[in-house]
Amino acid sequence: MKTTRTVGALGGVALIAGITLFGAAPAHAAPPYVTDDEIGVEGDTYPQGWFTGELSIPAEAGQYESTPVGLSITGKVQLLNGTVTTPASLAAAVDVAIVDSDNDDWTFQIPLFTDGAANTGFTTLRPVLEGEAGLAPAAAWITTGALPGFPAGSTGTLQEFSDALPAGWELLAYGVLVDNGGATTLQFVRFLETSSVFSPEPVLTPSTTKLSIGDFTSKGISFTQSGYQPGEEGLAYIYPPGEQTEESLLAELVAVADENGVASFSFVAPAGSPLGTYTVYTGVQLGQLGEFTFEVTANPLAATGEGVNPWFLGAGILLALGGTGAIIFARRAKKA
Repeated sequence: MKTTRTVGALGGVALIAGITLFGAAPAHAAPPYVTDDEIGVEGDTYPQGWFTGELSIPAEAGQYESTPVGLSITGKVQLLNGTVTTPASLAAAVDVAIVDSDNDDWTFQIPLFTDGAANTGFTTLRPVLEGEAGLAPAAAWITTGALPGFPAGSTGTLQEFSDALPAGWELLAYGVLVDNGGATTLQFVRFLETSSVFSPEPVLTPSTTKLSIGDFTSKGISFTQSGYQPGEEGLAYIYPPGEQTEESLLAELVAVADENGVASFSFVAPAGSPLGTYTVYTGVQLGQLGEFTFEVTANPLAATGEGVNPWFLGAGILLALGGTGAIIFARRAKKA
């Protein structure tokens, strides 16, 4: 298992004319965003989706709530996902799992039946150490129930436990435990090729979607993107009208996210920039968060009317009307 920044899994990567923005990971569908009101509770059986597991001492129950940067959890909380399929190799499945959190105050855990047909042999496997330290390939794990060759409470590597599982074992769920005294902000979990994001869906907010070339080259355009971690560097790529290639990239912007995970970008175009539709992609090194387009138009014609010298306006009318205008102007002059 590995812990890493995984926004690349949020919406896939942007593939433009054979170029992969935000890294070289393959694109895949955006995972669900999980907020606190969507987390269920354990019943007589494990429910589908994310839920909180029962505790042996209910009074120890902690709390959790959604924040702009993830699910803030204060232990003791068991957060589990009951939507699973039993893998051929548990150790192999865990080896490519991902947990993204702001610290190591969590422990991955795997409840299962050793006999799925009979719904017997319940046990939970979890690393002895919390966080990343417990996820090394040779790290010690503990089994709360008995496995073939391992009495309840035994320790061993996950590979040893995986090899000891009999045919017909059944995976019940997976998730994290935040124990008493622990507190973490969970952002992302990926297991068995299923991803979940524990933060509000990223929002991209442009200052405008249409501006004149004069404003574009003098005032520029700005936009904000949520979905980052505080202090994280956000990226934005701006492409001009036409084919989007590595050579046509107009700008690559970097902005540091604030305490709410929002990065603010701004860009003033160089003189000579073309009119037309521009495209902006936002994200991090590993993946795309948002995308929008904006239109750059010609400068508006000079205004007439208020604030225009009436003598110039009159001269314009005379030029437009020719001799007729001169006669009208002369008649008015005589009446004056």
